[in-house]
Amino acid sequence: MALVNALGVYVLLAAWSAGSWWVFAAMLVVVVTLDYIYFTKKHTLPAKYIAPGVVFLLTFTLYLVSGMRSLSLVGLGGDEPHYLVITHSLLADHDLQIENNHTQKDYRWFYGGELRPDYLVRGLNGAIYSIHAPGLPALLVPGYALWGVHGAVATMALLGALAAMAMFDTACRVAGRGVGWATWAVTDRKSTRLNS
Repeated sequence: MALVNALGVYVLLAAWSAGSWWVFAAMLVVVVTLDYIYFTKKHTLPAKYIAPGVVFLLTFTLYLVSGMRSLSLVGLGGDEPHYLVITHSLLADHDLQIENNHTQKDYRWFYGGELRPDYLVRGLNGAIYSIHAPGLPALLVPGYALWGVHGAVATMALLGALAAMAMFDTACRVAGRGVGWATWAVTDRKSTRLNS
């Protein structure tokens, strides 16, 4: 629990210094709630119920901090801006046609350079559709609608934390809690190293 509190305090301080009050408030609620559940005797839960929540909180915190750091230091690259153009098109135009989004340079809010449409051939209706699948952009829409590119990063951190929690829970059920923690530690460490 000390590690959870240490990471929680780190995120609280980082959010306070950055003036990110939503992140600060959310992390404060999460840390206080976990401490209350863990430390009060009348609400004590078995570790099998607390451990997945701790895995989720630790992973979400690590991914969020790593993702925001990467965004501020490196910016977007590779296919990331193309996925966000599709996300923007879904949110603003309610379609998957990206030509107008590139013509209007809707990507200028999250990408500094020139971004050409990533497509192979025009559709039967003459419109340009991205070669990238629309599933991930559809999942990013709520976060992007709330906080733009930072919301998209937070959504990816959330999805990654949910996946890590599911992997941890599966490993615990199949091979025991020790293997579950080892699996989480190895996969989470590799993922955060890729982000930095």
